[in-house]
Amino acid sequence: MSSNSVSKLTEQTGVRSEFNIIATLVQTPKLRQLEILHNQLISIDAKGFILSIHPEDSPEAKVVLSQSTQPPVKLPEGAFLTPTFVDLHFHAPQFLYLGTGLHLPLMQWLDQYAYKAEEGLDADPDLAEKCYARLAERLIEAGTGAVLAFGTIKAETK
Repeated sequence: MSSNSVSKLTEQTGVRSEFNIIATLVQTPKLRQLEILHNQLISIDAKGFILSIHPEDSPEAKVVLSQSTQPPVKLPEGAFLTPTFVDLHFHAPQFLYLGTGLHLPLMQWLDQYAYKAEEGLDADPDLAEKCYARLAERLIEAGTGAVLAFGTIKAETK
């Protein structure tokens, strides 16, 4: 993207960078490939969406910085950013018994743990709320940024 393209995008959409970070990015674009990108300018809009990523010394980065109302935040030496994890199939009630019954075949495990836990959450909306709040904290702590979560049968405790 050229400097002119960055300016035109801002003009056309009215979206401006609200926050800029200069950091090292570490990612794995494909299996068995590690990519380390030093000194990257990450532009973020008011809603928290990434607008652009450019090398800090590129013409595009200079345009973004010239249009910014505040200086960029620079991560310290040795720090880096990585993409978030996405969990595309997650049964939230199973958080209650995480790591239990690993010795059991699936159907026995479901009978002994899963169905009982879901019934318990359906019977106690307060427990469900506490369980799901703690689960959300743990997911964020682990770097999970998005989940497709399944709840219980009752609408009040999903």
